[in-house]
Amino acid sequence: MVVTDFREQIDPGRKRDNKVAGTGGRIGLTLFFLVFFLMGSVFELMIAREFLARVKRHTWQGVSCTMLQSQVKETSDSDHPYALEVQYEYQYGGRSYQADCYSMDYRGSDSYDKTSKLAHRYAPGSPQRCYVNPSMPQQAVLARGSLWFGLVLLFPLIFVAIGLGGIICIWRRAGNQTKPKRIAITGRKRPAVAAVFFGIFAVVGIGVLIPLFIMPMIRILDARDWQSIPCRILRSEVRSHEGDDSTTYSVHILYEYEFNGQTYRTDRYSFIGGSSSGYKGKRLIVDRYKVGSEALCWVDPTQPAEAVLFRGFSPVMWFGLIPAVFILVGVGGITGTLRRKRSQSGHGVQPDWLSDAPSTKPACGNLYADNLGSENGPVELKPRCSRIGKFTGVLIFAAIWDAIVVFMVMTRLPNGPANPVPLPIVVIFTLFGIALIAGVIYQFMALFNPIPHLRLSAAQVSLGDRLTVDWKISGQVNRLVRLTLTLTGKETAQYRRGTRTCTARRAFHKTELVALTDSVAMQQGCTEFVIPADSMHSFRGDNNQVIWSLTLHGDIPRWPDIRETFELLVVPMTTDQIARLSAPCNEEVAWAIPVESDAETV
Repeated sequence: MVVTDFREQIDPGRKRDNKVAGTGGRIGLTLFFLVFFLMGSVFELMIAREFLARVKRHTWQGVSCTMLQSQVKETSDSDHPYALEVQYEYQYGGRSYQADCYSMDYRGSDSYDKTSKLAHRYAPGSPQRCYVNPSMPQQAVLARGSLWFGLVLLFPLIFVAIGLGGIICIWRRAGNQTKPKRIAITGRKRPAVAAVFFGIFAVVGIGVLIPLFIMPMIRILDARDWQSIPCRILRSEVRSHEGDDSTTYSVHILYEYEFNGQTYRTDRYSFIGGSSSGYKGKRLIVDRYKVGSEALCWVDPTQPAEAVLFRGFSPVMWFGLIPAVFILVGVGGITGTLRRKRSQSGHGVQPDWLSDAPSTKPACGNLYADNLGSENGPVELKPRCSRIGKFTGVLIFAAIWDAIVVFMVMTRLPNGPANPVPLPIVVIFTLFGIALIAGVIYQFMALFNPIPHLRLSAAQVSLGDRLTVDWKISGQVNRLVRLTLTLTGKETAQYRRGTRTCTARRAFHKTELVALTDSVAMQQGCTEFVIPADSMHSFRGDNNQVIWSLTLHGDIPRWPDIRETFELLVVPMTTDQIARLSAPCNEEVAWAIPVESDAETV
């Protein structure tokens, strides 16, 4: 039997182009990924240092203390204009001490509201609990810092993983260029590594989405029951915050109000804090609240210190949905990894199935008759991606994208910010957003298509096997004008051409098993086919994939067509099967001739 290298059939010159770039190219890529690794490592060390300091402070001994002073102090720091000034007394080791440190990490705040709440919490004369450094009793704090800060360690790990993984892949692939590899159908990569990688994306996305979008939305809903109270504007200005590349602005309005005979002060304008670009829009807000003028604020009757001037939804909040992209990538990656692991384990294929396993098929005659009704079959095939999954994925992505588009369009309005998004970018994003809406409508219409069900006579398929596939279409089959069922074998190969990674795709086998136009015949039926014995089995490698599949296509006029792909797992023949095929036989073996096949002898 002639044995050829199947991977060289796609492109005879690919073997020459598939070599990794020279040492210079690998060094250049290494330096590129090294930037990611070093940047992530530096941030990781800085965050780890702060986290360990907090852990150490959590070992300090807690003692009772009495507040002597607690007030809001204005500072000269433009980024933190307000600070909490405290003084408290405590007993430790039989001696009396006084301290004025609120927290080792505290540098002040840009919000009078937050600082005022801290001052009310630690009111003078109130009993509190402070934490004393056992090795230095004169050092104490009121707040040790939350250990949830440790979750921030996950974010730099993304850059570390990208950098380290890229470097390893470059040099491992270079070292394997001259080494032949046995490629298993399920690959050698551990699903746990991929799940952890995507899990980092999901955790980071959730951690950012909660404070940027979920919590403000909850506050907006709660504020619907708040009371409107007259207030007096004490300060109204637009604050600028200098950055490395640009300047951002924020609204700062300090106002005073009375509730149940007590006076309160706060500077909360809306439930969205922080600063952003665009001076003009913020200037218009400040001009509506002149210093010394009267306005209406909304006060929480259960917590009178909670108040806000604007309790509605702000377009800036759409940016809070951007972390949802990280969540989708993380959850989608974990789901895909687990589904792939289940599908691979469901086939019962051992990691080294390329070895000569003993065969249970007859030594002569029709080698494939036992597939029908045996313990190996039949099995109902599942589509590669469900209709609900397609619709949900497109819907979520379109919602996030179009939310960003809405904000971009609002920046172009007459009352928008002084630095709107450039018009060409808005047009491109809007056109793509319209296309996504059309895609959502298309996938929604496809949900109501007739549903195909396919059943294969064997769960594990070998090269040369004769199989039977049954189909049944549930729903309005009379809407179909044509139904086809096609057996396809495709190879995907990734290779390097210089410093560029190329992907070649080619269908090396294609057989049209069924082509029907009669609605009665389309509703239910069966057909036989043979996986060519001289073709290539399924496999998934680092750079190459061979995938066998059954594709059912139903043509529906003026409506989304039915197009479902069902992947098949095709394993190679054992040496016993090859020997029996080569040996003379007393019983004739029937073979199905494919309509189209360009596979070479393997």
